[in-house]
Amino acid sequence: MIKKILISILLTTLVLSSFSQEVTQDTIVTKLIVGIKESPPFIIKIGDNYTGLSIDLWRQIAKDLKVIYEYKEYPQSDFSQMLTDIQNSKIDVCINPLTVTSDRLNRFNFTLPFFSSNMAIVVASEEKEQFFSYISNFFSLKIVNLILILFGIIIFIGVTLWLLERRKNKDFSKGIKGIFDGIWWTSVTMTTVGYGDKIPRSFAGRVIALLWMFSSIIIISSITGSIAATLTIKEFQENIETIDDIKILRVGTMKASSSEEFLLKQHFSNINNDFENIEEGLNAVANKEIDAFIYDEAIVKYLIKDLNLNNKIKISSYKMNAIYYSFSVPQESKLLGNINLVLINNLESVGWIGTLNKYDLDE
Repeated sequence: MIKKILISILLTTLVLSSFSQEVTQDTIVTKLIVGIKESPPFIIKIGDNYTGLSIDLWRQIAKDLKVIYEYKEYPQSDFSQMLTDIQNSKIDVCINPLTVTSDRLNRFNFTLPFFSSNMAIVVASEEKEQFFSYISNFFSLKIVNLILILFGIIIFIGVTLWLLERRKNKDFSKGIKGIFDGIWWTSVTMTTVGYGDKIPRSFAGRVIALLWMFSSIIIISSITGSIAATLTIKEFQENIETIDDIKILRVGTMKASSSEEFLLKQHFSNINNDFENIEEGLNAVANKEIDAFIYDEAIVKYLIKDLNLNNKIKISSYKMNAIYYSFSVPQESKLLGNINLVLINNLESVGWIGTLNKYDLDE
């Protein structure tokens, strides 16, 4: 079981760290400032009260260490400020489930991990049958715009050619019928090699025809590629197999999160991180404003259920990156050894399994 493997790693780390740091009860301060930010199911705010896995674990740690504390709550948009306050020792401990990264290790210390998860890719669920979904995608706004642009170009070239040929070329009639002749020639020249029923005879007309023949190849190729990408975007969402499959999607995540740091290191471009909270990011996927939202699996799984979005979005089976959650303390904090000792005792207790079950985190 993952828990047993994690416990073994934690115990090894604890033994090694004991050689470099002597832990005594005297190092505990009398009152602690504990930083928190709502992150269900780890920190859940109900009215003026808090619950969640991190809250339950911290309460037990504080009880065992015989310390008093008060919470300092940060709004969703102040995640970066919370990290800065840990670094500057403005809070004594942060019990949000922070992922250990190299950048954060340079700013503050982490306790031993208490939970492991993965980075999840949230995509839209397929609610319709495949045929109707395909038809729906074909008439999407993007494809309709492409078709309208194509028609606009064809009409422009057709009318231009007619203006050049209408006086000296009997193949192009006068009036409205002549305009249609020009559009007809432009269309068949773009889609085939032309029927030969209408031939430009003026020098200017033949120049336009020559340019149109070569340009139409490029236009058709570009439009075909765009339409194909739009029609197959859901197939990519449903069958993600490599990280490169995700790079073609419109991806969202939370600003200053470990998910964003990971995506930047993987050279993702055009990342949408303008969400006030995680719920907003999940709704963006449901409303098809973005193709995928990438964040910690345990958190998004809980919120998808809590927001009743199960029929609209789902978590892709592709797993990107293993992550471990820890509490954090300032670099010079003397609390670390004491918290680690009590933390490991709680993880080994029978009650810990019950706490995981309480928040559906026992998988």
